[in-house]
Formats: sequence, C-alpha cells, structure tokens
Amino acid sequence: MSATHRVEFIGFLSHREASEARPGDGPLVNKAFLGACARAQEHAGFDRALIAYHSTAPDGLQVAAQAAQETRRLGLLVARWRTGQA
Repeated sequence: MSATHRVEFIGFLSHREASEARPGDGPLVNKAFLGACARAQEHAGFDRALIAYHSTAPDGLQVAAQAAQETRRLGLLVARWRTGQA
C-alpha cells in the first residue's frame, strides 16, 4: 500500500520592490506592491507564501496581515531571517 503525498507550492512575499542589485525606494511597506504580489501568487495557484523579516525590516506579522487582506485562500508563513548564524 503506497501513501500519497501532496506537493505544496510556496512563494515569497516582500514588503517592497527591491533586490540585491536594486535598492528599495518609496515607502518601507509598499501596500500596492505587496497586495499585487500576494494576489498574483494566489491566482497562480500557490498554496502558501513565505514572509521573511529581520531586525531592519517591518514586523513580519504586520506584513502578513496586510497580505491576508488582499487574498482569500493563500496561506502565509512568517519566519525570522538571521544572517550569519549557524
């Protein structure tokens, strides 16, 4: 008898548009950008989205609350990101 395993697709949500190559500009929490990314991932069929935060980022739970207002079924994972830690 074999067990079936469900595959979940997990995306990533950021509080504003930025990357290693392009620094963020504008408000620290860009609600329009965050909402658009959350809705796009939900529309694409993602099961969950990861929200990582650290000491210089907005509180991850507040970012998750904003994303939850924009979606109906997208699950949210909040994790503290700690650089340089073993």
